[in-house]
Amino acid sequence: MRNGRVETATNNCGGLLGGVTDGMPLVFRAAFKPTPSIAKTQKSVDLSTMTETTLSVSGRHDPCVVPRALPCVEATAAIALCDAMISLESAGEDLAALVEKIAVFKKAQGLPVLDAIREAEKLLSVDARAAAGMADYDAALFRELMTLSRWRQEKLLGGEEKA
Repeated sequence: MRNGRVETATNNCGGLLGGVTDGMPLVFRAAFKPTPSIAKTQKSVDLSTMTETTLSVSGRHDPCVVPRALPCVEATAAIALCDAMISLESAGEDLAALVEKIAVFKKAQGLPVLDAIREAEKLLSVDARAAAGMADYDAALFRELMTLSRWRQEKLLGGEEKA
């Protein structure tokens, strides 16, 4: 228990267990292969003559992909999230319906459907990540999902007491 919430001791699973989020931060890792074009002369084979030859690359070729990696990974993650949302919609289940199912599940388990303290903590976490370099569209997407979730769950609860 941390701050009145159940949390895992570690987040080695990256926030997903069996394809379902466990409430911990979602974490994924990306790897890049070394750039294939290097300035060092290398042994090779000329396939047209079937003879040994040397290969050298001339011109400017950046040996480091780091400056380009972050925007590529961010864009890929955004595409994956959008694809997941489209998949939900194409399966006849939009995001709002999913949020409603989560609210129903919480009620059935005796958990607070709307938890202002947890929501505030999550928004502070987004603000901290945004300050640390989280892309603006990631923060905007997260805030939009929280707004939709809150609206849908309030609608589901009607006049019932909220936590």
